[in-house]
Amino acid sequence: MALGVMRAVADLGLRCPGDISIASTDTIPGIGGLRPRLTRTEHPLVDMTNEAVRLLVDQIRRGGPAEPRNVVFQPSLVVGD
Repeated sequence: MALGVMRAVADLGLRCPGDISIASTDTIPGIGGLRPRLTRTEHPLVDMTNEAVRLLVDQIRRGGPAEPRNVVFQPSLVVGD
């Protein structure tokens, strides 16, 4: 969606980040070459996947649902232009 907003801003004759700033809430593949650089959050996908697998294996071993619990993963902020 962030890329679509950037295109719409340009179509309106506005400049990013001069006239408007845009931020994304996730990593977009290939974003490194985009100019201006997009401010975004990046999420620890490998850690999240590993935890999901651990939870699934625990559930299989128990033979039923595990106790509900909250797992919090901290995203990192990547500041662009």
